[in-house]
Amino acid sequence: MTRMSPPTDDWLDAPEAHRRLCHCLELEWEMAAARLPSALRLHLRRPGFGLNANVSTLGQWLGEPVREIRISRRCVLNHPWYAVVDVLRHEMAHQLAEEVLAGIEDQGPHGDTFQRACRLLGIEPRTAARFTPLDEAAPASGTPEEERILTRVRKLLALGGSPNHHEAHRALAKARELMARHGVNPAPEGQDPDYIAVGLGEPALRHGLEMHALASLIRDHYGVHTVWIPSAVLRAGRLGRALEVCGTRRNVQLAHYAFDYIRHAIDAEWQRERGGTRGHGPHGRRDFALGLIRGFRRMLTEQEAGHNEVRALVRAGDAGLDAYFRQRHPRLRQTRAGRGALVNPDLMARGEATAQRLGLRRGIPNPHPDAQPLGPRREDGHRPRRRLGAGSP
Repeated sequence: MTRMSPPTDDWLDAPEAHRRLCHCLELEWEMAAARLPSALRLHLRRPGFGLNANVSTLGQWLGEPVREIRISRRCVLNHPWYAVVDVLRHEMAHQLAEEVLAGIEDQGPHGDTFQRACRLLGIEPRTAARFTPLDEAAPASGTPEEERILTRVRKLLALGGSPNHHEAHRALAKARELMARHGVNPAPEGQDPDYIAVGLGEPALRHGLEMHALASLIRDHYGVHTVWIPSAVLRAGRLGRALEVCGTRRNVQLAHYAFDYIRHAIDAEWQRERGGTRGHGPHGRRDFALGLIRGFRRMLTEQEAGHNEVRALVRAGDAGLDAYFRQRHPRLRQTRAGRGALVNPDLMARGEATAQRLGLRRGIPNPHPDAQPLGPRREDGHRPRRRLGAGSP
């Protein structure tokens, strides 16, 4: 899982950093409180926020007379922001249960009242004695066989960054083969899917066009829903946006691996591209990334077109996921896409050619082992710049 960790413990010792962190926790608390029914929201008072040096707990709700939610230093330093927010909401559920829902017969700190508070806040009521942060709980696949497969995929994708080109290529090819073989099976008949939601990448004040294109690819080819949600940007101390992905546990894992793989490919291949030629302009990386993402999208679409099983799954959708998504984001409204941007078609063509060279499997066994992934032909020569819409790649 992607980390958004400050480099050292010293980062949190600066008064300004501590102030920004507490302000971000307050912003996240306010957004969570806003989803409560008005009768409950009016009775829920904002607490104080602070850091906890206790290494045995990730978070803590301290009731009257302190009234403070404390997040541990190790939680902030060692986990991505969406997991920190998950811990915050867990402690907020304790606050809601104690201060607003009190008086209902209950048993223990994680009883029925706490679980009701979790549902009202839109989080899973994980009631284990030792709380597991979301970024560690999400990869738990449920069966030893699935965990073994996903562990192999993670290790192989990690090898994809090897400086040895042939070793990296073999590792990524094997990872794609495993993702292909095990990534498109629906839940067994009679068994409810296990839906989760996690963050991809990091919250930011602004996300480039290429990030929106990548989010679109993940949504269209990995059986998940994506949404840009308000999220506090820790280093800025104010609200930005973050990409959230919802789906079955397995599909979310595969979407996360594909997202990280493509972002790594963009960074690594752009370094090579930038070192070889000059004159890319201020948006060279963006245009190259859009071409690479478009190349991957074209491959995935062509792969799916030849496999009836996958095509049927994509068309059928997932009614359970739709309901989970609506419950999690009840006030979601669609917004109109922006006007797009002028792009360099030559850089986009080089990005597409790079995608063809790297290859990407959505997770479908290739009936012809020796066949290479199809990709767009590169057109040589200079072409005029053209306008590309946000949803085009």
